[in-house]
Amino acid sequence: MIHRTFVAAFVLLLATMPAARGQQSADYQITQGAVNAGGTPAGGVVLGSPGYAISLGSAGTAVSQVTIGSASLRIDGVASLEVCSGANAASCACAPPGAGLVGWWPGDGNAGDISGNRNGGTLNSGATFRPGLVKHAYRFDGVNDFVSGIGTPSTFSFIQNAGVFTIDAWIKLDDPSAPVHQTITGNTNTTAQKGHFFTWENFAGEQGLRIGLLKGVPTVPVLDSKSPDHVITDTAWHHVAAVGNGSTVVFYVDGTAFPGTNVMGSMSSGDSTIPLLIAPLFPPYMVFGGLIDEVHIWNRALGAVEIQAIHSAVRGVCGCTDLDGDGYGAAGGVPYCAGGTAPDCDDGSPLVWASPIEAANLQLSGPASTALSWDNQASAVGPAVSYDVVRGSLDSFPVGSGIETCLGAGVSGTTASDATVPSPGTGFWYIVRGQDSCGVGTYGKRSNGTPRSSAACP
Repeated sequence: MIHRTFVAAFVLLLATMPAARGQQSADYQITQGAVNAGGTPAGGVVLGSPGYAISLGSAGTAVSQVTIGSASLRIDGVASLEVCSGANAASCACAPPGAGLVGWWPGDGNAGDISGNRNGGTLNSGATFRPGLVKHAYRFDGVNDFVSGIGTPSTFSFIQNAGVFTIDAWIKLDDPSAPVHQTITGNTNTTAQKGHFFTWENFAGEQGLRIGLLKGVPTVPVLDSKSPDHVITDTAWHHVAAVGNGSTVVFYVDGTAFPGTNVMGSMSSGDSTIPLLIAPLFPPYMVFGGLIDEVHIWNRALGAVEIQAIHSAVRGVCGCTDLDGDGYGAAGGVPYCAGGTAPDCDDGSPLVWASPIEAANLQLSGPASTALSWDNQASAVGPAVSYDVVRGSLDSFPVGSGIETCLGAGVSGTTASDATVPSPGTGFWYIVRGQDSCGVGTYGKRSNGTPRSSAACP
């Protein structure tokens, strides 16, 4: 009888952790005390002090110095330094984002989405950045600047399809007397298309907020709702939000609720006409002149307490230290990451966030089959995971003690083929391990608990 068999592989988790916030890296050093001529630290390297959290900004050429009591911290080669301690702890407060955060565009030097959903956009027509309320903000000139290509036409269609959403941002107007609609987010301004617009408008002296939910039926919107007039009349920073509950909209300005006009009619369906935009450009009357910071969109209706907490928190919504935008945070920055609380073992690659796990369901498609398959680990560890597949003879145990063949090294998929037929009365075994930039798994464990080892695949 010709037959084959297999041995399931159990993969050992191996994690290579990135440097935590406040730890020494190649980009910066933290020293306490004097600095010798030429910049050499006279004191030892300090990785933090009891009761203090040290957060470093992006690498640059600036030199910052902060005094904590009698101690002085000197930071070379970084653009910013933040120290949160007793007297100024409130300045570091942030509001938890809660569930349902679909997009978050902080405007901190790029148009990226740090919610973990990868809904980044593209700057257009000279849109740039300036110091904002929280780090940096988008700067729009009121003529032709905007951010486009955020998500796909389907990504934010729930806004007009379900009417349940929250959109919020900090805005700072250049000219609150300008007779225009200053659009914060949106993807259409006409009822003939599907999408929404969220604006501060002053076309007729309103100086209020307005949102339109549109379903592609000319002159018949899902909703056209406005706040009271004169809710923003100056050039100061203001926190604005529109919250839809499936029936009506409540607007918020600096934490104060303003019920919107009108009730939602029949909803839209299908995709929006185009992807989302920030400060969408619908000239000549729908442009934005000023700063927009910390734009968020949720697929749920935030409560008044949540909106007020975001407004009150100096740092806005609590973030995730996610350098590669895959939703999994670097060590020390994971409490509010979309991917969960496990730290990202490679925060420099959006294709890897965990070490390989056990290779499950390794099997042949039949007793005399040449086709092997196993479960894909991509959703658990990242799409860059690859696999090594080894074959051995049933008369060669334990693994690693006889002639073994590498059927595939660095296999990108979850299948392999073996055209070799075992001799009558014998059989083959197979083992699989995963590998990625965080480590190489094992081929499982022997019955005595020690890892299997094979040199067949490099």
